Amino acid sequence: MQRCFIAHLNLWNCLSILTISPLTFMRYLKCFWLLFFISSFVGCKEDSNKSIKTIISSVSQDSTIVKDIECPKVRFVKSLNASISLNGFYYECEKEWKQDVAFVFSGDTIHKTNTLAEYVFNSYAFPTLIENKDYTEIIIERDDRPFKNFLEVFRFRNSVFDSVYKIPLFEENKKDIDNDGIEEYYGTQFMVEYLGEGKIGYNPILAYEISEERITLDTIATIILNKQVYGKFYGLEVDNSLEFNGNPIEDNWP
Repeated sequence: MQRCFIAHLNLWNCLSILTISPLTFMRYLKCFWLLFFISSFVGCKEDSNKSIKTIISSVSQDSTIVKDIECPKVRFVKSLNASISLNGFYYECEKEWKQDVAFVFSGDTIHKTNTLAEYVFNSYAFPTLIENKDYTEIIIERDDRPFKNFLEVFRFRNSVFDSVYKIPLFEENKKDIDNDGIEEYYGTQFMVEYLGEGKIGYNPILAYEISEERITLDTIATIILNKQVYGKFYGLEVDNSLEFNGNPIEDNWP
């Protein structure tokens, strides 16, 4: 008889959703124990695999129902201007995380985010609307816990979804780095990774200018920042083969 791997695979899939939020972690804890019990006693046959999948679906739906009762969904609408808005929902006990975000142009929903994606609407910058004659862009902070959050830039052309791309989450204190009269936003793509003995790799700081019409990578400000922190500009990509003493890096951080 073949060894059964489906139960273990489905168990891993179940566990992978636990990072959604602290409350969801508790809701799905029973999923772990139930699947552990099933994978220990169910025979390794195709019928058994189907039964496991059915139970996973049942447990998932039941957990959602429990969460809705104990922590109800609240619908929201975030207006960006007279014709563009975002809507979706959050759980009453987890107000900071917005889910199922839809982009509405002149009353029509033209794009929806992944149903498992969670977004943060913070007070200092985002969501941000950028409009010019070529396209419209909307910048939103994407929750990526336990990793560092990042910003997603959704681009639309003629009220039709065009693309989405990722940029770093910015520090709150924007500043005029290159003395051009424009304050830049800046941040790193990833968390600072310590390599041992107080050493860190090269994690470049990227600087952007954001106006009402466009967002652009400011290469001059980016080079200035990284020279200030690392002593030299080593490019736009993370490079852990380069090692630096962590203390001076922190001291020189903008």
